[in-house]
Amino acid sequence: KNEALLETGVFPFWCRQKNAKSQTDRLYAFWPFWTSAVYNGTRNPGSSCLLFPLYGEVNREKEYQRLVLPPFFSHAKTDSAERWRVPWPFYETMDTWITQNTTRSSKRSYWPFYGKTVDDQSCSRYACWPIYWYSRITNKSGNEERTRLFPFYADESRYVRDNDGTLYESEHYTRVWPFYERVRTSDASHLRILAFNPIRHSGGIERNWAPFWTVYERIESQNMITHDALWGLFNYQRASRKEVKEVLP
Repeated sequence: KNEALLETGVFPFWCRQKNAKSQTDRLYAFWPFWTSAVYNGTRNPGSSCLLFPLYGEVNREKEYQRLVLPPFFSHAKTDSAERWRVPWPFYETMDTWITQNTTRSSKRSYWPFYGKTVDDQSCSRYACWPIYWYSRITNKSGNEERTRLFPFYADESRYVRDNDGTLYESEHYTRVWPFYERVRTSDASHLRILAFNPIRHSGGIERNWAPFWTVYERIESQNMITHDALWGLFNYQRASRKEVKEVLP
């Protein structure tokens, strides 16, 4: 028996729930068309209600929100962020400022034409969704940068720091569809012609189908370079002592 919770009603016509522990008073009528709540606690007092699917509002000490035909039209503001959707998903903006628990960030989306999201450690943007997409992520160990022009072009770079703190390129991937794709790491590289698969990480396709359309392949490691053309008809190997390591300028 939970003495802190008192609930009375007949589903789905009407129900009222009082929770003495969380200090909330919730009510619904003809669920899910009408729901409301009153928050009496000191942490974030206030109220909320929703007349589905027409209108909703939140009036709390740290949160304000108005919704019309949710989720298409809404305006929300808290003690750390503000968001507009008019209408979603075609127009959306969101700004977060620095508080004890959040960092600064900004989002602008005018879907499907252009969108951009920026914070302290990352940046992403798109144009003519889903054709163009770009992202950059930065952290203490290094950073990653990706560019897509689907399905024709893809470029990915990963940079890490060595023991001296120098940032160098540990991996670089390039694909020009359907002509070729290349992967270069700090100690090896792999070139393939042709490249009909527009998705990089797809194990089943790579194992079962990629060998059929690969007319030329070049694999280089620290001590060997292998050339393979026309499904093994021409094969050539030679020793290699090349070190592949590019330092980020």
